[in-house]
Amino acid sequence: SGSSTMNAKDAIRYTFHTSLGVLKTYLGDLTDADLLRRPGPGCNHIAWQLGHLISAECSLLNGIRPGSVPDLPAGFAERHSKENAGNDDPAEFCSKQT
Repeated sequence: SGSSTMNAKDAIRYTFHTSLGVLKTYLGDLTDADLLRRPGPGCNHIAWQLGHLISAECSLLNGIRPGSVPDLPAGFAERHSKENAGNDDPAEFCSKQT
């Protein structure tokens, strides 16, 4: 029972916490305006990228096990779709706090 072997749940938990720590470090000092800045012509801003990743992950997890993640807010996936990647309207994206 004192084994130091990591099981699958421990590995997933560790990966989740590591990813969350990286995300918080990357975004920690950015403002909402920073999240909407494009790093270059044709590049996506961080607000769209984060929402797109959240939408994709929810879709993948629900594809594996339907109903395994909570529903996203109405319109969230559409606002972060490929078709909306060029949108710079702050009202269309969540604040950092949200």
